[in-house]
Amino acid sequence: MALDSSSVTPTSLAPAIGPNTAEIAARSASSSSQAIHVTRFDNNSERDWCELMREIVAQANSGGGRISLDASVEEEDLLRHLDRYMDSDFRDVHVLSADTSSGSAAVVDVGPAVFPVGFSHHGTCGTNTDSASQHGVAPVFYFRHGERSEPGTTADMRAFVERLLRRARRRWLRSIRRVLRQPIMFDAAAAPKRTAARPIKIERTVLQPVRIVSDPNAPALQPQDVDRLYPWRQKDLLHELNSRLGGRVLTTYDVQAVRRHHGLDERPDFVFHLPGAGRRYSPAVADWIMAQFGRDPEFFHKARAADQEMLKLRRKKPR
Repeated sequence: MALDSSSVTPTSLAPAIGPNTAEIAARSASSSSQAIHVTRFDNNSERDWCELMREIVAQANSGGGRISLDASVEEEDLLRHLDRYMDSDFRDVHVLSADTSSGSAAVVDVGPAVFPVGFSHHGTCGTNTDSASQHGVAPVFYFRHGERSEPGTTADMRAFVERLLRRARRRWLRSIRRVLRQPIMFDAAAAPKRTAARPIKIERTVLQPVRIVSDPNAPALQPQDVDRLYPWRQKDLLHELNSRLGGRVLTTYDVQAVRRHHGLDERPDFVFHLPGAGRRYSPAVADWIMAQFGRDPEFFHKARAADQEMLKLRRKKPR
């Protein structure tokens, strides 16, 4: 078996129908994929199979690529030799048909390895020694160095990890962009109702027989039973609002924006600031917020927008 560096025209490849067809086609269209050409491949030569497995290991560890052969191979035979020569369960290898006029009878598409793949056959494939007799021999991690497949170095391992991180970042960014494209508000009537998880039931208690007003001229009275008058922390208020809206619609920032924009801290019937314990909320504030939302479906969206403008002005204000 002989190797030379060449390019495989992606449009000449016809991937077999299967679950990974779209992924294979995308790799084939990528201009960054490596491609090598193998000449004089003999299906009956164990040495040729050994060298082909070594090239596949190097391609997988180097980010994936394609190997064109001048002889046809069956994917079943390829996977059987993978089991024999690799020390991992890497199976992202597919046999594609190729245009015989280009001198290739088959093309092996090799995907990128998630973890470094070791070549478990000892030596340089110079003998037909069965790999079963090589137990105890440490696997070798091959990488592509230009036109050659050679044992990996520290730089190869570092490049492998960097490729893995780039793929993870791309997945994260796609997920973040998908979330950011979602509207801030949802239709409460169309929101899916949670049936799997049972919502936490917040026990409503009868308030003390006193009337809380915002009149500054009224005589001051320190609440004696804060836990009964203001039973909710911010997360409890958020849970109550989302329960009434029928799903996880609001976040803690929505509660904070409404509180700041509408001055709820100045409403003693809504909010009580307990020193050392933060703000506590009465059930009346949930009723008021839901009433505002019922009159204006953009209530939360407007509160967020106004709060963001206020924060911008604060940042611009000279210290």
